[in-house]
Amino acid sequence: MRIDLTSITNAKLLIDNRTVEGRIIEIDRLGKIFFELREGNLTSAMEIGKKVNIVFDISGKSHFIAGKMFFQPPQKIIITPETDVQEEKRGNPRMSAPSLPATVTSQHRFFHHDEIKVLITDMSMKGARIESTKPMKEQVLYNLATHFPYHHQQLPFSSSFHIKNCRSIHNVISYGILFFDMDIESEQNLKKYLFGDNMKMNFR
Repeated sequence: MRIDLTSITNAKLLIDNRTVEGRIIEIDRLGKIFFELREGNLTSAMEIGKKVNIVFDISGKSHFIAGKMFFQPPQKIIITPETDVQEEKRGNPRMSAPSLPATVTSQHRFFHHDEIKVLITDMSMKGARIESTKPMKEQVLYNLATHFPYHHQQLPFSSSFHIKNCRSIHNVISYGILFFDMDIESEQNLKKYLFGDNMKMNFR
C-alpha cells in the first residue's frame, strides 16, 4: 500500500452509521493505518474489532479502504486493512455492515417463495454486498429484508434487487446487488443507518 499522505484530504472513518472525522497520520511497513481523531470526536471500546471504512480524497477523487479497527489511546485508532486502496466510482458512499443478518426471497411460478438467509457485509444507497452459502441465479428478481440497529431502535428495510456480480470464497458466495423499487420508509431508514443524523452525507 503506497499512499502519499500529503495528498490525502477529507479523511473520514465510517463506523456503522457514524462518521468520525480525523486524519491519516501514518501507514507502517506492515500496512497498518494510524488514524488520529479530530478533537471532539469520540469512539467506544465496544467498537474494537469492528469492520470500518476509511474514506478520503486524492486529487479530487474519492477512495476507500476497508479493515478492522483497534485503539491506540487516547486519540488514535489503528486500522488493519482487509482491502487495498480502491477508488469509489459509484458516486455513492458504502458502509461496512457488522455481518448484518437478512432474508432474501424470490418468487417462482405463482405464489411459491424461496427463502435464503444471508449476511450483509457492506451497503450504500444504491446497493449492497451480501454473503450466502446457497447459490442464487442472476436472472431472478429477489427481495432483501432486514432490520437496521439504530440507537435503541430496529428500523425495517426491504427492497427488490438485481444481482450485479458474484464471487465464491471456499463455501461462501459473495454477491454484489443493486436495489430497485425501494419504498419510501425503507429509503429513509437506510439513510439513517448509513449516515446517522449527519444528513449532509446524503449523496443520493
